[in-house]
Amino acid sequence: GNHRIYVATSLVLDLKNSDYAFAYYYLPKRIDYGVMAYHSARFLLIDNPGFGSQLYRYRTIGGDLSISYPISKFNRIDGALSYNHLTKENLDNPAEPEQKLDFLLPAISYVHDNTLWGYTAPVKGTRYNLTLLGTPKIGSNGVSFFSAIGDYRTYFQLAEDYNFVIRLNGGISVGKNPQRFYIGGTESWINY
Repeated sequence: GNHRIYVATSLVLDLKNSDYAFAYYYLPKRIDYGVMAYHSARFLLIDNPGFGSQLYRYRTIGGDLSISYPISKFNRIDGALSYNHLTKENLDNPAEPEQKLDFLLPAISYVHDNTLWGYTAPVKGTRYNLTLLGTPKIGSNGVSFFSAIGDYRTYFQLAEDYNFVIRLNGGISVGKNPQRFYIGGTESWINY
């Protein structure tokens, strides 16, 4: 209960082409602390004029430090500082230079959660969070943005094993490289 360790993997051939994450959370005091390191690799065929379809590998290597401070039983403030190193490489044409991007991402959230969980998901209650995040430009090819994001969910149990959920989600992003928000899918999906 005082220490939580997570290991998640999806191994494919070797570590360079796989997804994996490691996290440790220190929980005995009122304030919870966490540290995480992760790597992910995604592959995408892109049409290059004159060259046809070519296979690209997108990699994310990063880590974050997090802190969670409970205000009351159902409310808390979460903070995190993440560092990400992104690369894009053409696997069909190794002569093409690899593209790289590094960024630091601080975030702070106010969270309310009084949900009651069933076997796999919440069945009653309300949860919402309001998050502010942004990144200063690092290096000559860095990105810069500031975003505010809100997510609200209310769960109703209609009958045993039957639930109804209302969800509202929205955000705004400004700056030189504002974030894109996707509707009807998950961010980073290949076919969003």
